[in-house]
Amino acid sequence: MFLNLTRSSTYNWAWDDHRELLRAMTMTVCDLAAITKPWEIEKRVAELVSSEFFEQGDIERQELHITPIDIMNREKEDQLPLMQVGFIDSICLPIYEAFSVLSDKLSPLVEGVRRNKAQWLEIAGVPNHSQCNDSDEQ
Repeated sequence: MFLNLTRSSTYNWAWDDHRELLRAMTMTVCDLAAITKPWEIEKRVAELVSSEFFEQGDIERQELHITPIDIMNREKEDQLPLMQVGFIDSICLPIYEAFSVLSDKLSPLVEGVRRNKAQWLEIAGVPNHSQCNDSDEQ
């Protein structure tokens, strides 16, 4: 809903439901802020988060006898760079692009996300990743 409101410029911050949605989405972009930071910080945060996820996946495998989802599955650790790209494309870029519609002063955050996406693509060994389209270029 937030993405639709910002893309169509149909938001009205005087309306309670729109303000509540903005507050919720602001919390989300704050939670995801590491993705906008310089590469060394983003990479370290991603490593810490994935380590926590893998520990959760280990518990699920050992105690619940279930196969954890890919992002929590230590056996798929080699796929982490491409999982990060998927996370960026599906969650991070759309949200930060929506916020940059609200204020062009937020566009450096979008650029930070794109730079980090390029780093993950490079680690993943994706050829010609510089030619990959971001959601606003499609």
